[in-house]
Amino acid sequence: MPLPAHALPVLHSAQDMVRALLEPTQARDAAVVRQLRRNAQVLLDKGIDTPEKLQRFLSDAWRHDALLGFAGLGFSNGAGYMAGITAANEKLLSLMPADLLRDPARLGLLAGLGIGALDMLVKAVGNAVIAPRFYNGVSGLERLPGVLRPHMHAERIRNVGLSVGFSVAKNLPRVAEPLVQAAIEGRGDHSVNRVWADRIDASLLDGFGGMLAAGARGVHTLSQAVPYDARMLLRSDLGDVIDRMRRPWRKSLRGIGPAALEGAASLVTSPVPVAVVATVGCFVAELFAAGATIDRAGTPAGMPADRADAGMLSAKRASSVLLMALMSGTIELGVPCVAGGGAYVARTVREGLRRTSCDLMAWARHRFGAQPLPDIEAGRRS
Repeated sequence: MPLPAHALPVLHSAQDMVRALLEPTQARDAAVVRQLRRNAQVLLDKGIDTPEKLQRFLSDAWRHDALLGFAGLGFSNGAGYMAGITAANEKLLSLMPADLLRDPARLGLLAGLGIGALDMLVKAVGNAVIAPRFYNGVSGLERLPGVLRPHMHAERIRNVGLSVGFSVAKNLPRVAEPLVQAAIEGRGDHSVNRVWADRIDASLLDGFGGMLAAGARGVHTLSQAVPYDARMLLRSDLGDVIDRMRRPWRKSLRGIGPAALEGAASLVTSPVPVAVVATVGCFVAELFAAGATIDRAGTPAGMPADRADAGMLSAKRASSVLLMALMSGTIELGVPCVAGGGAYVARTVREGLRRTSCDLMAWARHRFGAQPLPDIEAGRRS
C-alpha cells in the first residue's frame, strides 16, 4: 500500500540513514526496503511525522541505551569482580592457613574460584535485570530482516577479539603504575610501598578499571553487528519499542524482582557459571604462581618486607596482561560452546526420560495383561 504524501519526508530521511549505515547490497535488499516502508507507517502512526522528530526519537533512545550500557552493564559485569579482588587483597588472603600461603598456586586457585563465583552471581542477576530495559539492545538483531543478522561464527570471533582487546586495554595501565608510584615516592632506591601498590592495583586499576572497561564494551556492543539507528529503524517490533519509550519510568521498574530471581536461578540451571568459575580459578592459580616466581627472582637482597621493587612489580603485572587476555578470550569463546552443550545434554536427558517412561508403560501393559486400546479411526478393536 502506498504511503501518504506527508509520510514521505520521514521515509526519505530513514532511507538516507539506512543507506549511510549499511553496505549497499544490504540497503537494497528487498526485505530491508519492505521493512523500512512498513516502519515509516509505524512512525507516522506514533506521531513521528517529520525528520526532526525522527532524529529526536533516535537520539533519545541512544542516550538512554548508552547510559544503561555504560553504567548498568559496567556495574553488573564489573562490580562482583571488583568486590572480590578488593576483599581478597585487603583481608581474606591474609586469613588463610600458613601452609596455603606458602603455596601460591593453591592460594590462587582458591582466590580465583571465590572471585569468579561472586562475579558470576552479580553478573547473572544484574544482566537479567538490565537487559530487558534496553530500548534497542542486541536482542533486536533477532527482529531484523535475515540479510542483516550476523553469522553466528563470525559474531563469536568478533566477540573474542573485543574481549581480548578490552582486557589488554584495561590491564596495560597496571604495568606503568609501579614506576609512576616510585617516582612520586622518590626514595631513590626504585622501591614502592607494597601495601599501597597492591591496593592501587587491585581496587583502582584492576577492579574499577574493569568496571569502566565493561561499561565501554556495553556501549560498543550497541552498534557492533548492525549500527544502532539502522537496527532501530528496521526492527519488526518498532511500534512496541516506541510504546515502551513513552511509558512512565515507574512502570519500567516493574518486574525487577522476578528478573533478579530468574538471573540467580540461572546459576544452577545452566553449566555456564560452573565452567566460567572453573576457568577463572585455573587462570588465577597460574597468575599467582607466576607472580610468586617473579617476586622471588626480582626482589633485591635486603629489601624491607613493606617495600617492593617497582621494576619487579611492573614485570609481574606485565605477565598478567597476557594471562588475563587469554582468560577473557577463553571465556568468550567457551561460553557459547558450554551453553550449547548443556542444552543438548538437557534435551537428550528429557528425550531419554520420555522414552523410558513410554517403554515402562508398554512393559507394564504387557506384563499385567492390559487390554489394547480401541482403534478409534477404524471403529473397531485392534
